[in-house]
Amino acid sequence: MSICFKRTKENSFDFTITMKDREQTVANINLKNRTELQLQKKIAVRNGAFYVGRQSFHIDQEDFLIVGVNSSKISNPPVLVFKRSIAVNPAGAASSAAVVAAAAATASNTATHNAVSPATRQRNTRGTSDVLPDKFYGNFELDRSENFDEYLTAKGYGWFTRKLVTFATFKKIFSRTANKHLFDYSNLTSKKDVFYKNVGLGKKFEGEGLDSTKHEILFTLKDGKLFEHHKPLEEGEAKEETYEYSFDGDILLQKMSFNGVEGRRYYKKTA
Repeated sequence: MSICFKRTKENSFDFTITMKDREQTVANINLKNRTELQLQKKIAVRNGAFYVGRQSFHIDQEDFLIVGVNSSKISNPPVLVFKRSIAVNPAGAASSAAVVAAAAATASNTATHNAVSPATRQRNTRGTSDVLPDKFYGNFELDRSENFDEYLTAKGYGWFTRKLVTFATFKKIFSRTANKHLFDYSNLTSKKDVFYKNVGLGKKFEGEGLDSTKHEILFTLKDGKLFEHHKPLEEGEAKEETYEYSFDGDILLQKMSFNGVEGRRYYKKTA
């Protein structure tokens, strides 16, 4: 079985599924001006994924095409994994992801993806994943910190800012969405709350930081650990940094380091 996205015009593409005994194509899909056929087949793009009816298609951080079925009637819906086999031009390495995400604005190209087994994909992903493990979902409240003030000092934060952060209450919430590849993340404090909706692992997005400025944010998962990277996009006191989340028993452990100084924060699960 293979799936092919082929650019046909500046804002259009063909979508083809080929199986052993038959081939099905939806031609000239234009996501900016959908035809009656596209509406009937429920072809659309939402949250960076391409949908045909209840089937969803998206490119993960390892460049695999992930195909899922969105149905409340199926408790554990199947997922198919495809690897790229053909890219006609040099831009092809990114073009199929762009097609799936409806960013149809580059040169003509074709990208084909062939099904691979879970074992093959596991060998290639090298400990990474695009699905947040179940253990991360829930509400976590800050219980205690270790070496946190020293970490803030190493980063150059002033005394007043350090005290505001040290004495603030913190609560983190990871929530499920209808798409198992996306999650909602809330960082609630006594000073400010921030909310990130439909977060995809390995997908950068812009959001507000606790300092009220715009950040480029990236969540990734490797070897069971979650990483949250922030790159400030506006002037301010915030600095580029990465937080690491793992579990110490039932406690969510957050680590951050700068110039060899590591701070730790421990969160208890409350719900």
